[in-house]
Amino acid sequence: MKSKEGWNWLKQIFTYAQGILEEEKSGEEEEYTDNPNKRIKRDGEIMDITWKYVEPLDKELLLKIEKYFKVKLPEDYKSALESCNKGKPDKDCFNIETGRECVLDYLIDLKDVVKTSEAIKRPDIIPIGYDPFGNVIGFKIDINGKIESLVFWDHETKSEANIAKTFTEFLKKLH
Repeated sequence: MKSKEGWNWLKQIFTYAQGILEEEKSGEEEEYTDNPNKRIKRDGEIMDITWKYVEPLDKELLLKIEKYFKVKLPEDYKSALESCNKGKPDKDCFNIETGRECVLDYLIDLKDVVKTSEAIKRPDIIPIGYDPFGNVIGFKIDINGKIESLVFWDHETKSEANIAKTFTEFLKKLH
């Protein structure tokens, strides 16, 4: 009965493809709220990134992070976490200000933000993600206690490089 299984599989693919075509015709994109592979909607624009291994967001943890760092996290970051918390993006490469290409492996578990900040001994960086080599992607806090940009912190050289001014700008750089 292998041929029957093959036909069922083919039918599933065809049904899925039909659904995608219907979506494109209607001009609306599903938000994938109950799907582990999620996309981020931003002001009517779809960030064409699919996230795997996403977990529900605990907003209490965001408040604790803001209190610990005495800073207000950017709204674009907080709203994006609804769709990509702890996620691993399919588009994971980005360039830092030096032109070097880097990789976002996954977004950090919010429970580990403070611990990671203490481990890297950089109270002016709020870690939000890691690359595959232990380097940190994080928000840089300026001397006035405001978030000024997103930076890449190299754990070997203990140096940082700018990535983007906002989380949305960072997402747009992923390729």
